[in-house]
Amino acid sequence: SGGGVTLEVEWRGLKDGSLVFGVIMDTHAGSVDQYDLKVLAILRDSNGKDYRPRSWDAPPGGHHREGILTFPISDPSNLGTVKYFILIIRDIAGIAERDLKWQLN
Repeated sequence: SGGGVTLEVEWRGLKDGSLVFGVIMDTHAGSVDQYDLKVLAILRDSNGKDYRPRSWDAPPGGHHREGILTFPISDPSNLGTVKYFILIIRDIAGIAERDLKWQLN
C-alpha cells in the first residue's frame, strides 16, 4: 500500500509454461486503469534472472482493477534451483518500486 493505491498479489503457480499471479489494485481516489503491469512489472528469481510479463489480463475497473499477470518460462525444469521470486512493480501512484517476495523452498 502506498500513494493511495493498494496492491494485493497472489502467487498462483506455474500454468501452461508461465508463472501466474493474481493482482488486485484498489484506490479511493481516481482510477487505476492507467497502470499497465505488462510494462511496469518484472519478476526476478533468486538466481538473478529477470522475466518480462507475457500478459496483463485485466479489464478496466476505475477504483478497482483485478487481473492475471503472467510471465513466460522458457524451460520450467530450470525452476528447480530457484529459492524465491521477487515481483517488482514500478511507478504506481508515485511509488518508485514495490517489491513482493515469494519463498519457494
